Amino acid sequence: MAQIPYVYIGKRILATIPILLGVTFLVVGAAEFIPGSRAERLSSKGALSQEQIAAIEKKYGWDKPFHERYFIYLKKVIVDGDWGQSSKTGQLVSDQLIKKIPATMELTVVAMVLATFFGVFIGIIAALKPFSWIDYASMVGALTGISFPVFWLGIMMQLLIYPYSGRLPFEMAATFEPVTNFYLIDTLFWGPDGSFIAAVQHIALPAMALATIPLAVIARMTRASMMEVLTKDYVRTATAKGLARHIVIIKHALKNALIPIVTIAGLQLAALLGGAVLTESVFDWPGLGKFIVESAVAKDVVALQGAVLFVAVIFTLMNLVVDVSYGFIDPRIRVGKD
Repeated sequence: MAQIPYVYIGKRILATIPILLGVTFLVVGAAEFIPGSRAERLSSKGALSQEQIAAIEKKYGWDKPFHERYFIYLKKVIVDGDWGQSSKTGQLVSDQLIKKIPATMELTVVAMVLATFFGVFIGIIAALKPFSWIDYASMVGALTGISFPVFWLGIMMQLLIYPYSGRLPFEMAATFEPVTNFYLIDTLFWGPDGSFIAAVQHIALPAMALATIPLAVIARMTRASMMEVLTKDYVRTATAKGLARHIVIIKHALKNALIPIVTIAGLQLAALLGGAVLTESVFDWPGLGKFIVESAVAKDVVALQGAVLFVAVIFTLMNLVVDVSYGFIDPRIRVGKD
């Protein structure tokens, strides 16, 4: 059994802490450059007098220097789990995020599974037949996938296939009560007849639209990595020993080509979590991306700040997961031992 690289993991975690602090500083600081008064954006009464603005700013601590407000906000988020209160709905931002995150995570995971499976498969096929028509066709397809704007692809899918919107048909969504807010799980175990099929139909098109760019990137990275590994001596030796072709490819070649593939797949997964804005808007998917758009349109700075901060933190943590995974895939890159 492989030894768990505790020292390596610990160093990666410690290196992530200042990055997370820097991310929160940038996100909170960016709100300072948004035009207009926070008090007026928070109020629904229209124009406020200077006295009313001063009272609201004092109530929420906005009259304090930036560095004080930053540490207060940091304490609330980390210690109290308080991400602020939405000026649009009056609800806690954390409660809204909890409702929106499962929809985005479900869409992102399905899209990433499709992108990884087909991307790795296409990349391996292209690497085994370099500079053949299969190789050229797969790479042209990958370039095409990168070139298509996601919002355009989503609109074309709705026009040419079926205009799905939301996570379930309207009449079914009106009466269905989710348990986990992951509809593929909820409809499979607790949904009425036909609801699981409906949930799959509704997630299929947005997932395919969202998967196009990471699929293309993973396919190209897999092809390049596999072509390099297939020229190594240990692959030639395994082939010369008479091992089956699929064993050589999977056990010897693909295993040693995984590091760049894992890197790009992890980064693409993190990017999808924050980049689903256009896809969710086109398909009316009630997730984090649509929430960011609605918050921006409504000038709900507190909600927008919380959503963007969450996406930034997730992206940073995904980088950490990818970095730590290196120590398990290839022990040679560990910087410490237990």
